[in-house]
Amino acid sequence: MGKEGPAPRAKPPQWSQEVLDVFFDDAREQLVGDRPDFLAHSEQVATAAEDAPNEKGQAWSTLIDADTLTTEIKRVVNQIARTVLREGAFKSEGHRLCQRDFRLLAIWFGVVVEFEKEVRWQQNAGAMRAYLLATAEICEEGNDKSLAAAQEASEVLAELMRGQSPTLPSPSGANSTEEAADLGDSMQRMKLASEEKIAPALVRGREFRKGRNEIAHEAQILAALARVVRQEGYEYSDDEVYFEYAQQLQQAAVDLAEAAKSGNFEAAEQASEQVKQSCVNCHEDYRG
Repeated sequence: MGKEGPAPRAKPPQWSQEVLDVFFDDAREQLVGDRPDFLAHSEQVATAAEDAPNEKGQAWSTLIDADTLTTEIKRVVNQIARTVLREGAFKSEGHRLCQRDFRLLAIWFGVVVEFEKEVRWQQNAGAMRAYLLATAEICEEGNDKSLAAAQEASEVLAELMRGQSPTLPSPSGANSTEEAADLGDSMQRMKLASEEKIAPALVRGREFRKGRNEIAHEAQILAALARVVRQEGYEYSDDEVYFEYAQQLQQAAVDLAEAAKSGNFEAAEQASEQVKQSCVNCHEDYRG
């Protein structure tokens, strides 16, 4: 076979002088100030992610990664969009589901505010958190007012998911996850993760291999919420025994997420058992 020649390329465009006059001959000559050191900034962000703990001594990024955090937010947003579609269902039970989901979203946007690494929606997260908490309060009852508020919030969230910046009231109070949801909301989500999402995927190795990405997702949700429910403003947050149980759950969930990511079925089983045991021990002491 003969030697192939270079691949054909399109000819460079020929611009008219009218077009060329729009641009500078050398844009760098028009710049003012020192050139930004983007590499140094990236190194600072990476260092902050490793070194910046939250007020309880644990950086959020060690519990939940940015992709899992944004994926969880999108899932809850989609769930709200489905709930507000039917007026009758909303006014019957849907308003309580929306109230729960708005509160959970407030938690996750609170985490976004405090997240040490770059993550989507950080610019809007504080205002979104305040707005969603106010909307959750309106959804206490199922009526025309709460339906309108929930539908409006659903539209605002959809805009945010599309990359727009909705106009919202300025955030009030501290931009933290404190008091973003009552303990029941968080515990309900943790139970869903542990009993309905993780446990069925650990019955056999085959199920584990098929579902290990979802196990890792749910384990990170568990780890983050175990951190959330220890914060000031949550019931039992100042109880040392409860704090220890939540910390044990958090560590077991982190271990489970790592085992799922690495595909280690035995380690995942062991970590899942530790998750279950920490929940059982806590419930025995605090539920009676």
